Amino acid sequence: MSGEAATFFIFLGLAIVGIIWGIAQSSAEKEHKANLEAERREAVRRKYQGSPYFDDVLSGLIRQGMTGDMVIDSWGRPDAVDRKVYKTKIREVWKYGPGPRRSYANKVTFENGIVVGWENR
Repeated sequence: MSGEAATFFIFLGLAIVGIIWGIAQSSAEKEHKANLEAERREAVRRKYQGSPYFDDVLSGLIRQGMTGDMVIDSWGRPDAVDRKVYKTKIREVWKYGPGPRRSYANKVTFENGIVVGWENR
């Protein structure tokens, strides 16, 4: 076997090993993500079973009347929070995801810890 042929087979072998390694890594990552999602779903089930918001939290939706914990369990922690304290209420706007021109894609408005509205861009 010539030197060129040997080099080709070594390169081919390394390429095959690389492909197999990539497939194995991808499969392991998918399994890990699936396990994390199953754990999240079980935690949400235990925490909110019997709540009218149970299906919404599991599905990643928000609704008026939800608490901050429910929104965190549905959408995750906000990227930024604006808070204003008035005489009779506390208003917070939770901001999620990058939006156009240094703004945020999604905003959730709370009054006294309860969702009163949201904005999706």
